[in-house]
Amino acid sequence: MSDRLFIALPLPEALRDCLAGLKSAAPEIRYAENAHLTLRFIGNSDARLAIAQTLCEVKAEPFELRLAGAGLFRRAILWAGVAESSALGDLKSRIDSCLAELGIHKENRSYHPHITLSRLKQAPAHDLIGRITKLMPALSWRVDEFCLYASHLTARGAIHELVKAYPL
Repeated sequence: MSDRLFIALPLPEALRDCLAGLKSAAPEIRYAENAHLTLRFIGNSDARLAIAQTLCEVKAEPFELRLAGAGLFRRAILWAGVAESSALGDLKSRIDSCLAELGIHKENRSYHPHITLSRLKQAPAHDLIGRITKLMPALSWRVDEFCLYASHLTARGAIHELVKAYPL
């Protein structure tokens, strides 16, 4: 049976708490409980062990990231952005190179680092992004690991299983 895999940066608890605090700006929205910053979505794969092993080759130094704005993808995905970071881009490139060695090629679309806050079931109020942005904390956090996750889809949403953490 294949796993639905992705690689992401886990969020520190303080950051998750701050993002959960945005509920006051838009209480009508159901916020994601398993928020993270995706580096690479792999999808269904039978190569879980090989991927977990090859990612051990990725070496990088810890770095800082900062929240920066909010927006919508396809009018249905509410996200919090992160400020541009060459260290983040470098980490993603190293991960992509390791995966390419296994025949898992780079995605064709450009990478827009973000934290998914909610998947909306209906069109949001026109002022939603303004309300969210006004309360978005100017928060930075230290990235000192990335993780491989398996995602299991259920009727109540996705459950993310930590496969392996990789310290920087």
